Amino acid sequence: MHYYQFNIGDYRKDTIHLTHEEHYIYRALIDIYYESEQPLTLDRPRLLRLLSCSYDQLDVLMAVLTDFFIETENGYKHPRIESELAKIYKKSDKARDSANKRWEKYANASNKDAKAMRTHSEGNASAMLPIDPLPNNPIKKTATKRFVAPSLRQVKDYKQGKDLKIDPEAFIDFYESKGWMVGKNKMRDWKAAARGWAARETKEGNGKLKLPRGDEQLESFAKEHDLPGTRAGESYWQYRNRLNAEIEKRHD
Repeated sequence: MHYYQFNIGDYRKDTIHLTHEEHYIYRALIDIYYESEQPLTLDRPRLLRLLSCSYDQLDVLMAVLTDFFIETENGYKHPRIESELAKIYKKSDKARDSANKRWEKYANASNKDAKAMRTHSEGNASAMLPIDPLPNNPIKKTATKRFVAPSLRQVKDYKQGKDLKIDPEAFIDFYESKGWMVGKNKMRDWKAAARGWAARETKEGNGKLKLPRGDEQLESFAKEHDLPGTRAGESYWQYRNRLNAEIEKRHD
C-alpha cells in the first residue's frame, strides 16, 4: 500500500529502548512490510541490501527482528501489521460488495438508467475506498518456489562469475550436513547464502578467530579458546555478538 496510519504514542512506548540505528532499521522494515503487504524475507543479506546496510550491521538487524517480528516458514511476520492489513482488506471488500449490490439492484432497469446507476455506484465505491489505506494486493497469491540444492559445479561457476572468496566444497559440505536448512527454515536461495558466506569469509579471514556457523558448536568453541560462556536469558545472537566483541578486543 502507498500509505498507512502511524500511531506515534504506541511506537514510542514500544521502542524507547532502541538506539538511533535500530530506530532507522525498524522504521524501514515497517515501510517495506506495508509496501509489499508480505512478511519480510528470511534472506538476511537481501534484507540488509533493501535497508542499504552493510554486513557489519547484521547483529543490529537481528536484534530488531528478534524484538518485533516472529520468524515463520513464510518470512518474518509482524503481528500488529498483519492485524492492520486484515482490517484494511475487510473494509475494502465490504465497500466493494456494497457498490456491487447497489448495481445488482438496478440490473433490470433500462440501459440508460442502468448505465447511469453503474456510473453512480462506481463513483461511490471510488470515493469510499481511498478514505482508508488501500491494499496493493487485495487478493494475495504467493507462489512457493521449490528449493533445489546446487551441485558443486554450480557453486564453482557462481564463485567464478561473482569473484567470491568462498570454498565451494566447504560450502556444500556445511549445508548438506544441515539438510540445507538456515536456522529452523529451509534454504530458499543458495546464491544469497553463498554471497553471505563469502562476506563472512572476507570479514573474518584476517588472522582473527572465526566463530563456527552452527549454534550448537558455539559454546564448545568458546571453551576451547578461553572465551566467555553464555549468560542467563541471553539469546544466541546476543551471545555471538559478545564473542565477536571479545575477539575484536583480543585482535586489537
